[in-house]
Amino acid sequence: MRKWMVTKLVLVFFLMISFLTYLPVSLVHADYPYDTPLPLQGTLTDEYGNPMKGIELSVVSPRILGYSGGYKDLGSAITDENGHFSMEPFSRYFIDDTSYYSAYITFTVKGYPVIRYLGMGTTFSFQFPKLLNHVEGTVTIEGTNFPNPGLPVVAGMRMTKRDLYELSSTITDEHGHYAMDYIPADFKTYDEEGRVIVTSQETKNDRTYDYKTAFPVAPTTIYGYLQLINGDSIDGTIQIDGISQYVGTSGFVINLGDSNKHHVKFTSEGFVPYETELGSGGPYYIQLDFKSFPPNVQAISDRAPDRNGWYNRNVTVSFEASDNNWYQELKVDLPKVITSEGENQVITGSATDEEGLTGYGSIIINLDKTTPITTAIITPATSTNWLNSATMVLSPKDSLSGVSETEYSLDGGQTWKLYTSPTTFVADGHYSVLYRSIDKAGNSEAIKMLTFNLDGTAPTIHMAEPIEGRYRSVGNLVPNFTIEDLVSGVNLTKTLITVDGQKAQNGVPIPLYMLPLGTHSFKIKTADIAGNEATFEVEFVTYSDMDSLRALVQRFTDEGKITSSVANTLQKKLEQNQLKPFISLIEAHRGKAIDNKAAGFLLRDVKALQ
Repeated sequence: MRKWMVTKLVLVFFLMISFLTYLPVSLVHADYPYDTPLPLQGTLTDEYGNPMKGIELSVVSPRILGYSGGYKDLGSAITDENGHFSMEPFSRYFIDDTSYYSAYITFTVKGYPVIRYLGMGTTFSFQFPKLLNHVEGTVTIEGTNFPNPGLPVVAGMRMTKRDLYELSSTITDEHGHYAMDYIPADFKTYDEEGRVIVTSQETKNDRTYDYKTAFPVAPTTIYGYLQLINGDSIDGTIQIDGISQYVGTSGFVINLGDSNKHHVKFTSEGFVPYETELGSGGPYYIQLDFKSFPPNVQAISDRAPDRNGWYNRNVTVSFEASDNNWYQELKVDLPKVITSEGENQVITGSATDEEGLTGYGSIIINLDKTTPITTAIITPATSTNWLNSATMVLSPKDSLSGVSETEYSLDGGQTWKLYTSPTTFVADGHYSVLYRSIDKAGNSEAIKMLTFNLDGTAPTIHMAEPIEGRYRSVGNLVPNFTIEDLVSGVNLTKTLITVDGQKAQNGVPIPLYMLPLGTHSFKIKTADIAGNEATFEVEFVTYSDMDSLRALVQRFTDEGKITSSVANTLQKKLEQNQLKPFISLIEAHRGKAIDNKAAGFLLRDVKALQ
């Protein structure tokens, strides 16, 4: 945006003017002792003591040749990498036909000019100050509080009555304010305190002292205020001959460039534009009328969304209206209570002013009052409510806002865990799992419970009989064992006992003579109610000897399978170790005095001894 400003240069300068001492013409060069040429060297460092390289230094002396000011260059140098410089010998004072002038050393550091009185010393050192001097102020137009923006301002010192040594410069901002930092000069002045002078006004320079200076309005300047009917200042735009400029609440100051009348247009949002012909002068008070617009309506819910942009209970939407014609009465819709669930529901209200203009305002409402529904299953399925492995699968559903999280508890609801994937349980025991889901609107499902029993440990088989070893084929083998399961219990329907693949029963005797001689396998296979299986197997050997034959003859005799007379004869044969006659006797009485099956068992055993 183009800035219009009063173009008047203001010089802010520090009166630190050197004493200019005039000597009689009869004082010649050779008679002045301070004219002896002297060398000069020194060091320049920054505020942290680091050397400053490449700084150009000059030694000058102000002079007056007739009535024209100027400077006489006496010497120059450039600092090296150590910040050091040196100059050839030169006179500390410059003398012309009428006067002599002191020598000063000048240079620029970090953009700041520096000037120092040199005197008769042969060394000069400088450290950049950690704190710069500061001056600031505000320039306003005489007789008003209008700022004077875009005005050049210079802070400087005079080495002669005609020559200004500039230390800093700036331009006033849009508020007429200026601020400058500078490095103060160091030599004698007319006023040792130092003063800041702006045109004809003076003020002390205290670094932070804020002062105002006034300037008369140029004859080609127009200034004034943009206002409401009630006199309140407003901001807007002023357009002069097609060129626009922003107008703040503090008013406007514009240089027209001449004293003729110009076409001026004032505008501000919400107001009727105003156009006129104006010439220089002021102040002008431009008052704008309101435009006729429909009321501005804002729909406001009774609270912020409960969660994630969703409401989880009924919402009341109220309507507030305003009009740029603030004096008009407005008819505004009554509040609406939103009870229907849904996403992106547009709730609209209106307001009508006295002119019949109607404005509308809307708000988007997302309402979900329904809790999620979570189903739970345990895999694998079982009919006994006992499992040997258990994986819980939770499946939540929510048709509006969507499920936010599902959680479960194993300690009766004291602590909850976030459910993210199917959960497997491994520890034996009775489980009562609480679970629930929460949707994105914050609706929490009523707590549900899933119960199941887990037994992953197989039953334990304790075997007493048979044991691994040798058994004579004459007595009875009585299976003796116990099966233990402390969790789900033993499933007896899944328990099977076999001897060489043939079913047997716990505690039911098995005649050993009925088993073939040799190695035998006794097996138990069982399971608990949860389905965990356990097996046990033991091998034993049956054999015959003379003692077992005698005992077997006696057993068959007692069972009535051999007559007493034949049994006595058989026992005598065995006592005499007559195995062949023993065999012949059995074969002779087989099926008669000796039971056929009993004879077969006896023949098997006796032949095993041959």
